[in-house]
Amino acid sequence: MDRNFIQLKYTGKRFINYMLPIDVIRDLSAYEALLIDLAKYLFLRDNPERQRVPRGFSDMQLAIVNVEKGSAMPTLALVSTEMQNVQMSLFDNNISDYFIQARDLISECIETNVSELPNKIPIYLLTYFNKLGRSLREGEKLELPIKNSSINAILDLNKRKNLVLAANKAYEREVELNGFIGDVDYEKGTFRLRLTDGSQVVAPMPEYYIDVIRQSGGRNRDYVYMKGIALYDSYEHLQKILN
Repeated sequence: MDRNFIQLKYTGKRFINYMLPIDVIRDLSAYEALLIDLAKYLFLRDNPERQRVPRGFSDMQLAIVNVEKGSAMPTLALVSTEMQNVQMSLFDNNISDYFIQARDLISECIETNVSELPNKIPIYLLTYFNKLGRSLREGEKLELPIKNSSINAILDLNKRKNLVLAANKAYEREVELNGFIGDVDYEKGTFRLRLTDGSQVVAPMPEYYIDVIRQSGGRNRDYVYMKGIALYDSYEHLQKILN
């Protein structure tokens, strides 16, 4: 186990007094998923004769072992979910080096201008930033250490957006929307939300929302509020609501 695999730093009003809001855990989970998939990619790139990574490779995970003062600074350990002998086999065979490479490369990508992203990382993995950093709000930052550097890589709302758009034509973000319920399509399980600015967007219809939609559908006097995940293009145009 590497108990000090990486220390992250969250800055912003919500993180004063080293408090770590629960929704930030989603960021850490997304970071873990990106780390594992990037480590797999690096291993298979260096071992073209293999079609799969070694047994136990996918059982590696991150665990929070400490949250230090000075904003919220969670320290993450690299551990194995399997038995100790599997864990030691991975580390003894230098497999953990690929997780270290992946860790350093993620920080490098965040710090680098999007147009100059390292050639070592496959573009499709940038889609992980649809989830990594999603919990951040305006003025908040996630800082990651950079190898052999005294400065940190900084992930904020704008950098996260640009990283996703380097791989896709649209990116996801959390939204709060106000408007009126228009057409309802029960067969597709969707409804049209007419926003207060005059635009419209199709949204999925969760089962727990059906009664509200039945009561308010087509009534301009019934003002509704929605919170969820939406898809935006590079011009900040709302494309659709995902959930």
